[in-house]
Amino acid sequence: MDTKEAFKTRLEAQLEEWKADYDKLAAETKGQYAEGAIEGSPEYKELQSKMEDAKTKLEELQNSSEDKWEAIKADMESTWSGLKSSFESVKRKLQE
Repeated sequence: MDTKEAFKTRLEAQLEEWKADYDKLAAETKGQYAEGAIEGSPEYKELQSKMEDAKTKLEELQNSSEDKWEAIKADMESTWSGLKSSFESVKRKLQE
């Protein structure tokens, strides 16, 4: 079972990895990105929204007491699953 700090660190690392992957893909597809094809896409907007939600949930996790973090963990895992799906959708769009 994860400790609160280990869980938080793992989620932060995944978020940073997705951001780096996204930045790399955006650079590789600079023409599409510059034309606004990516930023204006529904997939991108959904990804941005879910990334902000994930950051908020990470703050909740950080501020939670040790006895309450297990309840937050399930919600975080659901949020991460949705974020992963959105990231993959944007990634596919960038690679088209």
